[in-house]
Amino acid sequence: MKKIFVIGLALLLILTGVSFAKQNKTGTQKIVIRYPNTQWYDAVYIAEAKGFFKEQGIEIQYVGQLPASQIVTAVASKSIDFGLRHTPLVAVAVAQGVPLKIVAGGTETIQEYPHMRYIIRKDSAIKEITDIAGKKVAINSFGACSEYVSREFLKRANLKDDINFTVLPDAQQEQSLEQGLIDVAIVHAPFSKKAVRNPALKELANDYAMDKGMSGMCPYFTHGDFIKKNPKAVKGFVTAVAKASDWAKTHVAEAEQIIAGRLDIKVADVEAWNYYEHQLVQPEAVKWWIDYLEKADIIKKGRVKVEALYTNEFNIYAPKKTK
Repeated sequence: MKKIFVIGLALLLILTGVSFAKQNKTGTQKIVIRYPNTQWYDAVYIAEAKGFFKEQGIEIQYVGQLPASQIVTAVASKSIDFGLRHTPLVAVAVAQGVPLKIVAGGTETIQEYPHMRYIIRKDSAIKEITDIAGKKVAINSFGACSEYVSREFLKRANLKDDINFTVLPDAQQEQSLEQGLIDVAIVHAPFSKKAVRNPALKELANDYAMDKGMSGMCPYFTHGDFIKKNPKAVKGFVTAVAKASDWAKTHVAEAEQIIAGRLDIKVADVEAWNYYEHQLVQPEAVKWWIDYLEKADIIKKGRVKVEALYTNEFNIYAPKKTK
């Protein structure tokens, strides 16, 4: 896992500086937040399109597309200010001494909107999810949901988790599967809908069917130093993505249009993610991952505390603490 902090670090450090405030034409201060051009159904895109960041005096400065495996590295090196990646990646970084903090809940897996879908060819010999043992399975990065959920499911079925994982961006997995270069594609939204509708392919399973969504929390996080220096920016960011997430649930068609425009794909091919209400971080979802990482001996027991990995203090929808 230490590779996550060294691969591509030289490239990421080119993006020097920290988030800054600049004056606009009215003389008021605007907060600039650096963020990667993700290839997912990202609430940041929706928040920007709907003006929720503007309401908070925030301008999102996109730094370009980063491989999924380098987003945690980029936040850790302070090359970007916020990331959207799965909980275990953040937890492992914290266990290694990097002061990252989850500040918004991110995605919530429900039956209608799973976090990821397992796709196979219709002529595949694979019939059940347990058949993926020993097969070539595409994931967008190691150390996150695709790898760990798959391994955990096989272990619970008393099978060896000897999966032949290969890293491919979500957008490339459908074609690789169709061409027979891989046996299984684990695809995230928005690209999962198109893969499922491909006449040569079909869905084998999804994460909701495998663990009822307990592993599905893919949150927004930032660096502890950024929180100390820019609490207003953190509160504004969390507020904007919370409003966008809630809005997207009742305006699915328009939200899908926004994502399609950002990623240059057809609206009909966009599958949505579901987000936690108000972007509130759920302690039980954080605990699920810490327990898993400890049981798998990926982090030492007690090294990362649930309450230390996340905070809802910047969320305007969080219940007020009583003195």
